[in-house]
Amino acid sequence: MRQNLFVSKILMAAIGSLLCFTATAENIKLTIASGQPPVFPYIQLLRDYFVPEIDRRLANTRHKIEWTQAYSGTVMKVGSEIESVKDGVVDVAFVLFTNNVSKLPLQSFTYFMPFSSVDASASVAAFSQTQKNNKKFNDIWDRNGHEYLASVAIESFNLYSKKPIYKVSDLKGMKIGVIGPNANWLRNTGAVAVTLNLSQIANDLQNGIFDATLIGDSVAAAIKINESGNYRTQFDVGSFVFAGLTINKEKWNAMPPEVRSVISSVANEYEKMVAIQLKQKAKDGVDGMIKLGMNNIEVSQSERAQWAQLMPNLAQELINSSADKSMAGDVMASYIKGLKANGQQPLRDWLAK
Repeated sequence: MRQNLFVSKILMAAIGSLLCFTATAENIKLTIASGQPPVFPYIQLLRDYFVPEIDRRLANTRHKIEWTQAYSGTVMKVGSEIESVKDGVVDVAFVLFTNNVSKLPLQSFTYFMPFSSVDASASVAAFSQTQKNNKKFNDIWDRNGHEYLASVAIESFNLYSKKPIYKVSDLKGMKIGVIGPNANWLRNTGAVAVTLNLSQIANDLQNGIFDATLIGDSVAAAIKINESGNYRTQFDVGSFVFAGLTINKEKWNAMPPEVRSVISSVANEYEKMVAIQLKQKAKDGVDGMIKLGMNNIEVSQSERAQWAQLMPNLAQELINSSADKSMAGDVMASYIKGLKANGQQPLRDWLAK
């Protein structure tokens, strides 16, 4: 009798261990989504690198992710990223900062510090370090039910126009196509900011809706802006961190440590790859347009500095409008410190009061 009881206990323990292992080994279901299509390199790399690389690294473990990939706004629209992740509609999301300002009031701060960095890799490194080191800044994501995985930066912005622009004073009276906080860069220049329709930039420049547009070089090349305006003025207004990759916090906490480690590692590589690829696409795109006859005008450092000094202190304006002014100031100071550590020399001290 005792022997049978002992055997039963052993069997129950073995079954319990098997069930535990099975639960641990269950496939993890994740939906990854973006409001933008894979035509953009940073979305393409989610599909072609981030997802398959995680799968590759988990292949020799007992864990597997069952992915549902939903790009191009099929499940989550631009501007709905915060709620979609928080509510569990999607698990992993590409979050555009400027389209979610009500929930992310400070995340777009790099746009308020133009002429600080001309290198996307340096911008990403400085931003990500700031994100990790400032608990209050990171808590913004926690409050929204997100775990932050990676930062995404675009290469430097330049002017594209139908007539040559040689200096800042040439902007006076011009209509310049911009989007979001970029309109602030035109303050005190005498130019008029016109809100861009991203799908119609080339047509609107051609048809005179605006006289010039201030956009990233990779975007300019992708839409063949040289066919509408044959001048590029290289002011290098700056590289800016415009988006982040996040995952639902509850989902993240429920994952086995091994899976979290793999996702974190691949996310770190993804953000570096995006910056490098956008930089190369921008260079190749500009070179290609120049070969086709586009006129490239390089301005001096002093002319760039003049534009930077002409603006009001955008960073201080953002700090003063923030609910937590001290935190906002600390975040911006940390970012500038990170830029300098990565070889960048801001043309203006945006933290000077």
